[in-house]
Amino acid sequence: MTIKRLWAFALFPFLLIPAAAQNCDQLRKDFKPDAESVRRAEREWSKAFLTGDTDYLECLLEPDYESVWYTGQVRSRQEIIDKARAHRANPIPVPSFPMPTIQIHGNTAISRSDIDIPDPAKKEPRKVRFLDIFSYYDRRWHVLYTQDVELKSQ
Repeated sequence: MTIKRLWAFALFPFLLIPAAAQNCDQLRKDFKPDAESVRRAEREWSKAFLTGDTDYLECLLEPDYESVWYTGQVRSRQEIIDKARAHRANPIPVPSFPMPTIQIHGNTAISRSDIDIPDPAKKEPRKVRFLDIFSYYDRRWHVLYTQDVELKSQ
């Protein structure tokens, strides 16, 4: 391998940083510390996950982000990003979700909503309540944690 090729190979990861940084800068311009911005972040998060926009997810999800699924399975930020990456080749159409309920407390937001999750094992979807915790700093929302629970009929 020639010296030029070695340099190009060594510098390639650094060439990706400006694109991700630019994407995060866009988030800073668009978000305010209000409930409507949290709702928009939720919509964009769903779209990014289902279409494989990992740059957006890397900006939105904190490094220590965890998602606890209704089954009890804990997924890390990297696992969520990897699952989203798998959707790049076959993006999933973004369904219309109900408007989440947002509570703002200082620089923290709690987003809650009930959604139907398709379940291949059952003939009907599962009703799941999700709760996302956001923190507003650096002029944008960051997601800290997600908890999902299955809502069962009484």
